[in-house]
Amino acid sequence: MIQWDDIYKKLDAIDRKERDEISLAVKIASAVIDRRAELGWSRAELARHAGLKESEIAKIESGSIPNEETLQKILNTLGIE
Repeated sequence: MIQWDDIYKKLDAIDRKERDEISLAVKIASAVIDRRAELGWSRAELARHAGLKESEIAKIESGSIPNEETLQKILNTLGIE
């Protein structure tokens, strides 16, 4: 039989996971925006240097978490480790 405590624990775990994903998205977006600004690049310039579409940069800067390959291209282009 399922107990309410078990359900609350599962809901809490989901909330924590979502919070962690949001936190990661914000950190990535902030790092990309800050470094791009330091370099004086537009989104289009970053996209060109990284071999990506400007729309991909816009999505990331808006909080979308990119796949590993795209993230690596951006980090390498911006010189972020």
